[in-house]
Amino acid sequence: MKHTVLYILLLTIVSCTHQAPQLPANKSHSVDSVALAVQQANALLIAGEDSVVAAYVRTKGLNMTQSASGLWYKINSKNSGEKPRELETCKVWYSVSLLTDSVVLEQTETIVIGKKQIINGIEEVLMLLNKGDEAHMVIPWYLAYGMKGCGDEVPAYTSIKVHLKRL
Repeated sequence: MKHTVLYILLLTIVSCTHQAPQLPANKSHSVDSVALAVQQANALLIAGEDSVVAAYVRTKGLNMTQSASGLWYKINSKNSGEKPRELETCKVWYSVSLLTDSVVLEQTETIVIGKKQIINGIEEVLMLLNKGDEAHMVIPWYLAYGMKGCGDEVPAYTSIKVHLKRL
């Protein structure tokens, strides 16, 4: 009887201990060399484009400021008022040119800030504009129409110039 109670007590203790969880077989801690190579290639593409755009701005004598994201801009007029906020509706007019100065797109749109309804570069500068302000920008391809371009107007991997007005 004494051995039976001891045996039951031992079984209870052993069965109540928790086993450490195991990682699934597909969750290794190794580095994905293909993903790393793609990241490095993209970083080189972006660095190369940044130097091309910076040289363009310098060569043309444009007095512009470079943002942290890599686009160049100049706000031409400063009106008083509030800058747009996230999810606010804004009416804008913009003209898109290639760096060869050929205008390829011109339109007026009503967009909601933060909903990705317009290219990243335009939305970034739009956040700096009061109602009635306008700006000129040189936007690298990775903040413009990217790897796909925009129809026949803007080829893939093409930096653009934009004249923007907040209406």
